[in-house]
Amino acid sequence: MLIWFPFSIITLLLAYLADPKNKFSTQRLFYSFLLIVWLAWFVSFGGGKMTDYHMYEVMYNDYSSLSLFAIDKMVSMHIASFSSSTQNMEIGYVFLNVLFNKLGFTYVGFFFIYAIICNSLLVKFIFRYQYPVFAILILLATIFYTQQANAVRQMMAVSIFLYSTKYIVEKNIIKYLMLVFVATFIHVSAFILIPVYFISTKTINKYVMLSILVASLLVGMFKLSLPLVNEYILPFYNRTLVQRGALRDNTSENYIQNLILATFILLKGNTWDSQKKNLLALNLYFVGVVFANLSSISFVFDRLSYYFTICSIVIIPHLPWYIENSIIGRSVNNKLIFQLLWLFTIIFYSNIILRRVLTESITLGAKMYGFFDMFK
Repeated sequence: MLIWFPFSIITLLLAYLADPKNKFSTQRLFYSFLLIVWLAWFVSFGGGKMTDYHMYEVMYNDYSSLSLFAIDKMVSMHIASFSSSTQNMEIGYVFLNVLFNKLGFTYVGFFFIYAIICNSLLVKFIFRYQYPVFAILILLATIFYTQQANAVRQMMAVSIFLYSTKYIVEKNIIKYLMLVFVATFIHVSAFILIPVYFISTKTINKYVMLSILVASLLVGMFKLSLPLVNEYILPFYNRTLVQRGALRDNTSENYIQNLILATFILLKGNTWDSQKKNLLALNLYFVGVVFANLSSISFVFDRLSYYFTICSIVIIPHLPWYIENSIIGRSVNNKLIFQLLWLFTIIFYSNIILRRVLTESITLGAKMYGFFDMFK
């Protein structure tokens, strides 16, 4: 799909101009704003062929008859969102739908502004780390961007969570819990993020992490039964997360992300993960990969993994540097390793986007709306 070529080039250019380390640009905030709007435009105006886009559009139109002050109705729908009903949504999401209906926006217009908020939080998270341009490249190449048009509510909750991690680093539990609470108004599954505050910056023994990682792989590969999880946890999340069945094309283990995580764990103790924000990202990614490995048992684990595996976009850019400064890098020509790894990773993710340019199978961008489609 040819539109992916100019879209990706412009996105990476804006990310470069917004990068604080770019000495050629003095208007970084302006370019950051353009980057956010650009990402929001493509996913909202180009999402018409995505799997769940039409469902959310139908629901948006149905909410047009609901009063903005029908709080009792919204609360009952929010409570019902814990059940198996597919027509009940969280109060925060419903309220936004009603509000933008009253303001005269179509679903395209609503989703555009909604996506601006989502990508604003996401971009702010990305730019806390080094190599934001590389992180944006990985974002485009993975499901975490395209799924904004599918898992609309959860990806907003994910973005709120990623932004809130700054308060974990700053040890501000009040602000963190407030943001998690807001996220639950968009997607109830965000309740699982409450204990993250207490464990995400803990230093975990590398051998314990490796043991858990291998165990999750074995459980996923052989679809072993987990009595406690199957009996008490999965029934609840099967209602709240899997109301419409699996969206994922493949719930098998992702061996590439397991390999990446295993590399970080084996080389753990590097100066990179001595910083609290880096350790947090690594620990969250660890949780996400373990959940993803268990996704063959239940699709629920796949959806829960979204909250955490998205940290890969800020972790993977550090992998070449991480290896270069490890015992491996010190024993050989580390500069050569560094350059080759950078080249390989850039080619790997660029190739994913290139395949989207050359194929018609990708649905994001297959149907583009015009500017005036924003308004009723």
